[in-house]
Amino acid sequence: MQLCYGHRRAYTNILKATNRCFLCTNRGQVQNNCFRKEKYCCSKCREKHHVSICKTPTNEQSAITSTNKIDTSTYNFVHLQTARVFITGSNGITKLTRCLLDGGSQSSFISSDLVDTLKLPVISTRPLDLQAFESPTSFSHKRRQVQLSSIWDKSKVNVIAFESSNRYASHPSSPTDVSRFAKSKRMKLADPDDSLSSLPIEILIGADFYWNVMHSDAPVKLSDSLALVPSSFGWILSGSRSHATVSFNPTVHSINVDILTHKLDNMVRNFWNLESIGIQPIQEKLRLSTHNAELLTNFHQSFKIIDGRQVVHLPWKPEVQLTSSNYDTAIHRFNPLRGLTFFR
Repeated sequence: MQLCYGHRRAYTNILKATNRCFLCTNRGQVQNNCFRKEKYCCSKCREKHHVSICKTPTNEQSAITSTNKIDTSTYNFVHLQTARVFITGSNGITKLTRCLLDGGSQSSFISSDLVDTLKLPVISTRPLDLQAFESPTSFSHKRRQVQLSSIWDKSKVNVIAFESSNRYASHPSSPTDVSRFAKSKRMKLADPDDSLSSLPIEILIGADFYWNVMHSDAPVKLSDSLALVPSSFGWILSGSRSHATVSFNPTVHSINVDILTHKLDNMVRNFWNLESIGIQPIQEKLRLSTHNAELLTNFHQSFKIIDGRQVVHLPWKPEVQLTSSNYDTAIHRFNPLRGLTFFR
């Protein structure tokens, strides 16, 4: 990622303010009297001016030197401290965006596009020193106040930042292996890897508000040069790493549960006793009532096998006396029926 500190118009104003040549940038002379005008020219358009104030667009990568530039094609990659936040202006308008935390910057900055979106009012104007061509020059910049909120909880931080027209190149969020590690430890990442990880970086939090966001708790080291740092917005990934993955040991929680199964054992025992009726002999421990015991005894005494057939007496009640014959009773009932018409 590359952070630009000016543009062509700003460089032109600096050259004019410091009385420098537009070709060689030396002090105290103009372009028409420059002794190098026969030798020097712009490397982009071949005209007689310095390359920093050239109007010709180019598709080639700019050669501006910046301490915040990262070459992602190298084997070792440096993760800058980024976080996803909700930004709210004084008028209540809120937007989800990403911010960059840079303790090496003395001031904080906010994108002009974000200022227009949130319609942020100007709270003050202060001079800002820009170092260009080995000569410090002060320019007045507008300051805006915003409130940054965490995406996980109600943590809020108020920030006053200079408005800047600079654009920040994209920077990746937390990689997949780091996200898996944080999930296993129940750690909430400030810039998680999901569908919103491609949001642009529109805020730079400098050293003036850096420690309002960062916490003093101990970081969690993932390797010798990579760590997760605690902040008000969550855990922030910071440091350099190779393409080696972050390893972590999964934890298995063992739970022992003691359950009393006496009731279940009785139910199973009764079920098998029901299924085994007529197969297993009656247990001596089985207690029968007096009536049932008498019936069972009479069954065993009357049980016989005659001509290959099993014969057993019916359980007659002993107090009932059976008559020898019912012939007289049947004749007495039949005689009144003889005079009915259906017998004629």
